[in-house]
Amino acid sequence: MPLAELKEAARIIRSHHERFDGQGFPDGLQGASIPLGSRILSVANDYDGLQIGTLTGKRLGPEQARAVLVQARGKRYDPQAVDAFVRLMGGAIREVTSEQAVPVADLRPGMVLARDFCTRDGLLLLAADYILDVRLVEHIQDAYRLDGGGMRLYVRTDRR
Repeated sequence: MPLAELKEAARIIRSHHERFDGQGFPDGLQGASIPLGSRILSVANDYDGLQIGTLTGKRLGPEQARAVLVQARGKRYDPQAVDAFVRLMGGAIREVTSEQAVPVADLRPGMVLARDFCTRDGLLLLAADYILDVRLVEHIQDAYRLDGGGMRLYVRTDRR
């Protein structure tokens, strides 16, 4: 049964998977056409999902989760909602300031991807901000050999 008192809450919940750049769902809303409550809920929900591992399959720490949000501000998230959330959480807005291409043979655990890692055909293998571990380095090196050496990786050189 529809409850008039919950109409606005239902609208916020319905739209919290919309993306600031218009690539979300269910209605493909963009920017300010997404309800403000939905833009805020999206940031908070994904921050939680990043830490418990439901978004990436791997649990991220608070700083790593904040970094993912900052990296996606203006694309997935409303920049003002991200900035307010990060300030509320006691952090500073820090974006990637420097990156470098790294040969696959030189990858090391603990490196952080500065860009999405894709095959030559554009298949996404790992998203930007992913932190490499020993297992991933080995898988990337194996995939590199199978791909014929066409993949490029960029890692952060800045210290967050």
